[in-house]
Amino acid sequence: MNREFLKTLECPLTGRRFVDPVILAANGVTYEREAIQKWIDENGGVSNYVLIPNKPMRDIIDALADVNE
Repeated sequence: MNREFLKTLECPLTGRRFVDPVILAANGVTYEREAIQKWIDENGGVSNYVLIPNKPMRDIIDALADVNE
């Protein structure tokens, strides 16, 4: 599978494949929920942040897992 495509399935903060991907509404970027929550808690800087579950990303990851089984 294309490395660039697989890279889109990784959190920019952790470099690991998403488990619980969420979109940070403030910038539209997808992060691993635990990682972005930790970053926000430690660094602040995002007031009134909203985390939106990224269901399409989750569906892609689940589909790929099914193919690899």
